[in-house]
Amino acid sequence: MKILVSIFLIINLFSHSDKFESSEIEKNTITKSIFFNEIDTISLLDTLNFSRYTNQNIADLISESFFPKYQQFWIDEPPGVLRGLSLSFENGYSIDIYINSSKHQERFSEGRSWSFDLFQQEKIKWIDLYKNDRFIKTFQ
Repeated sequence: MKILVSIFLIINLFSHSDKFESSEIEKNTITKSIFFNEIDTISLLDTLNFSRYTNQNIADLISESFFPKYQQFWIDEPPGVLRGLSLSFENGYSIDIYINSSKHQERFSEGRSWSFDLFQQEKIKWIDLYKNDRFIKTFQ
């Protein structure tokens, strides 16, 4: 039901777009805001195909507008050796993003002090999707 309401709001917004005296970017922002406040964006995570991000920069994935608010945690195995990043969302969803190698970010840090900005430049090897700490799928 929320999806139908959201679709109606978006169609209605576009059909009355001449009433807005704003740029195209502002119109898109308004549309996304209405849409994502009306539906549970977390439920979209298990329907997305994260495979398209394999061998892409992590920044490409993280910058997607469908991502709700998240907490981030480094994945280091063994301790101090950077392997990836875990993003935890509301409602129990999380994704683990693993990297091929480290070309921009030093992989070893005894104090686990890595740069998020440098890490985002690394390429994605695979992504694991979880719901309530239960594995759902690997995207490669």
